[in-house]
Amino acid sequence: MSARPLVVLLVLLGEVSRSLRGLAEVLRRREGVKLVDRRCELETGVHGPSVEWYVDAELSSGEALSWRLLLYWKDGEWIIESDVRRVHPLGSDSEVELPSRFALDEDLDAELRSATSQLVETAGRLRFI
Repeated sequence: MSARPLVVLLVLLGEVSRSLRGLAEVLRRREGVKLVDRRCELETGVHGPSVEWYVDAELSSGEALSWRLLLYWKDGEWIIESDVRRVHPLGSDSEVELPSRFALDEDLDAELRSATSQLVETAGRLRFI
């Protein structure tokens, strides 16, 4: 197996991480945001092989907003899920639901970049109180 496809995938994952790091930096400057945390988890569990990114913003109100992007491989295709949840003392509610995306290897780059961009853009439409 050639290393080229693996390098291309690592570059793509790194660029997604960079975009979400940029989201975290923007959130840190927003009024009403006390603390921002981000993380990336690599798993081989429930979804099969997966990468999951989170950007969480703790708000002055005591609530939080959580951006999530999940990429996993299942039944011969890539699946991309993303959403934003509002976390509060009673649990969490969907703040923004984005459509799941499905991609073959040749479409993964475009679909993951598009899903990431769409998720990052939601920050401009949300209330931070």
